Amino acid sequence: MNGFLIFIEFVLAIAIIAVVLMQQSKSDGLKGFTGGGTQETFFSKNRSRTGEAFLKKITVLLAILFAVNTILMNIL
Repeated sequence: MNGFLIFIEFVLAIAIIAVVLMQQSKSDGLKGFTGGGTQETFFSKNRSRTGEAFLKKITVLLAILFAVNTILMNIL
């Protein structure tokens, strides 16, 4: 059982890394602080329906599964 949980932990870790690397960079984060970058686009208005939102939800789901699996490994 412990070997199976270690294997699942490894798969989840690789999946989290892959999903995070597929997400769009937030390097323009300070533009909003300095007054620039307030341009509204179609994608910024409909962000919840884009692929970016999907990747964010998948990242949260994988992180929760990773945490639960880690707790299970410590209990057993």
